[in-house]
Formats: sequence, C-alpha cells, structure tokens
Amino acid sequence: MKKPIIIFFVLVSVFWNFSCKTTDPKIRYPDMVADMEPVTAGTIEAEFKTFLGRLNKLEVEVEFRPRYNEVVLNFRTQATTYRQFWNQEGRELFIKALQSYNADYNAQKLEGKFSRTRRVYGKFTGKLEWSHGKFMQVGNSLPLFELGYSFQGTRGKETPYFTVSQNSAIEESTRQNDDSSKLDSIAVFMYFTREQAAALAKLFDQAGLLELIRDKQPQVDNYDGVPTDNEPPKAANYGEAEW
Repeated sequence: MKKPIIIFFVLVSVFWNFSCKTTDPKIRYPDMVADMEPVTAGTIEAEFKTFLGRLNKLEVEVEFRPRYNEVVLNFRTQATTYRQFWNQEGRELFIKALQSYNADYNAQKLEGKFSRTRRVYGKFTGKLEWSHGKFMQVGNSLPLFELGYSFQGTRGKETPYFTVSQNSAIEESTRQNDDSSKLDSIAVFMYFTREQAAALAKLFDQAGLLELIRDKQPQVDNYDGVPTDNEPPKAANYGEAEW
C-alpha cells in the first residue's frame, strides 16, 4: 500500500509544481514589465502610398502591451488592416535610426537612391498581423523591417521622408502546414516627416512607456529593473525640431 501512496503524492507534487509554473506570470511572459492589460499609448500620423502611388496621411493607433513589453501599431491602408508588433530592441533601433537620419538631414548628406537608403539605418525581424476585412481570417507573419529614408514628390521638388519598410513575408501557418490557400503578407512602406517620426519615437521610449503604465495603475509589479523609489523614470525629450 505504501508504494501506491508514495506514487500518488509524487504525482500530486509534480502536477502542483507544473500548475504553479504555468500560472506564474513571470514564466508565462518572460519579457513582462507589468502584469496588466494593454493600454492605449496615443495616436500618431504616417504617410502611406495609395493605389495611384501618391502619399496619403493616415492615423496610426499606438498600443502598449506590458505583459509582452511590445508596442503595437494599428493602421489600415489599401483595404488591409495591419498590426505591427515592435519589441524593445526594434523600438530602440527606431530611435537611434531617427537620430542618425536627423544628423544626415542637417548635414545635407542624404542621397536619392532608395535601393541604397531603405535599410541604411538598420533592420530587424518583427511580428505582423493583418486581415483584408472585418470577418476575414487574420494572417500572421514575421517580416523584416528596414529603417531608412526616401525622396518623394514631383521631379525637382522631392522631399525626404524617414521610412519603415515592412517587407513581404510567408504566412506562418503556410510555413508550418504547407497550406497553399494562405496568403503571404505584402510589402508596406511607411513614410514619416521628421515631426511625425519624432512623435512615434516619444511613444517608443521605454521610460515613457513605464511612466504611462504607472499613471494607469500606480501599484504595478515591474520586472524590468524599474526604479522602486518614489521618482518615476523620465521620458526622453526629443524636442521640437525646425523643418
């Protein structure tokens, strides 16, 4: 009788430990900075190409997901809704890329060939969700995002824009199941004036995001080395540039 009892208690102990681990938010969300629901960070503007090739200014909703330490950009262009997921590494790269672009802009070092400038400030692999209609199935992919710049406008009156190039990518279920009925995500180019890019950089700033969730829920549990004293971290100040 003793052996079955011992086995029973061992199984109970294993089940209990597994249950605790799977419900521990620190284990379920290894990049978590706070155990709370997504919060709205704000709205910015960006330029997108129309079907006729002209730039069209659209609003982009910005959401912060503290459990994943991700910022989500929500926008709709050319009849498709997109959700870009930017991790902290990608956000920091965006901020550094914009600083380099501003330096090149002020030094008048920008050149005109987009084939050489579309990834001049770096690249990273991000996550993407997209759908073509309200009730259409959502696609998922891991596209390469490239940071650079491009001149746009009529010949002789071109204006430089900071760019985020969202490359086409294989739909993940297609990659895993070889389902030929799935559609891959297409390439999308986001164009920013320096003012528009600076607005997004402020929302990408990690200190500013942590300050945002402190305001939303003062007593949050932070797992990213957030100061525990009474002084909240200050967001980076990018200033108001002249252009």
